[in-house]
Amino acid sequence: MKSTGKKWREGYEKNEFIKCVAIAGAYISCCIGAGFSTGQEVVQFFTSYGYWGILGLIGAAILFAWYGWSFMKAGQEMKAESAKPVLEYFCGKKLGVVVEWITMAFTFACYSVLISGAGATLTQYYGINHYLARVLVTAAICITACLSLNSIINVISAVAPVTIILVLIIAVYTVSTN
Repeated sequence: MKSTGKKWREGYEKNEFIKCVAIAGAYISCCIGAGFSTGQEVVQFFTSYGYWGILGLIGAAILFAWYGWSFMKAGQEMKAESAKPVLEYFCGKKLGVVVEWITMAFTFACYSVLISGAGATLTQYYGINHYLARVLVTAAICITACLSLNSIINVISAVAPVTIILVLIIAVYTVSTN
């Protein structure tokens, strides 16, 4: 009976580790965004300043990690099911509501830019009518959103390791060629 319990516990711990890595990957993907994944942000804002830029990149990574850890820890301790209690914890009741609305507005704006940019890309590369391209992208976003948060985290966390590797390759190449 003990060996069965031990196997179950090891499987559970392994599953929890995988969940932790998946959530971390999703967080990293959201933080680095398209600017980092194309390498443009790294080149324009960090490596153009040489070694000081690399120190800035390391500082930004530390701040992203601290910010994410702080919010996730607070959310876990409060057993929050949305961002609202966490924002109120860090910002207070009144400012928390303002930050929540600003976050929703920026999220809407980001989706609008995403739809426009992805639609333009489909139009440019595949010759699809720009209205149809935007409808296709919007449909893909809606389908993804309907899959559930776990599905979205799984998709995003699968992309994160590839993005991190590419950013590191770009960084090493840029530093080595100055």
